Amino acid sequence: MAPAWAKMMGELYVTRFPLINDARKEGNKLDKDPFCNDYHLFKVDKGVFCADKLVPCTQSLLAFQGMTVDECRAYSKSVDGHCDAFLTACRAFEETPNMANWKAYREEFKFIYAALWNNFFYRIYMKEQSSTFAN
Repeated sequence: MAPAWAKMMGELYVTRFPLINDARKEGNKLDKDPFCNDYHLFKVDKGVFCADKLVPCTQSLLAFQGMTVDECRAYSKSVDGHCDAFLTACRAFEETPNMANWKAYREEFKFIYAALWNNFFYRIYMKEQSSTFAN
């Protein structure tokens, strides 16, 4: 991938946990980020390769552990808001490709990719919670 794209991908790592923790109410916020934010950009023949450190799924699931239904709704609403902001930034850059619109796109890009990455674990957490209620 291009070096600029690789840098943008790297920014998602440190965005994943705050996106979740910001949806938690005071008193239920986690003190420690369970995700491993270690990544490295490797130069290869055709650009740059971004690699991250593998951590156990159980460790990543800790980011959602103990979230209430209201906090899960707040998380989903936050992600929806970033999706709307990302689409607005895309449209703005398409219409007027300038540096300000590029920066707005880059700012929301990290939230969208963080949310996509989080989604795998969020779905597992929600399935565990719904199964508990169903049984």
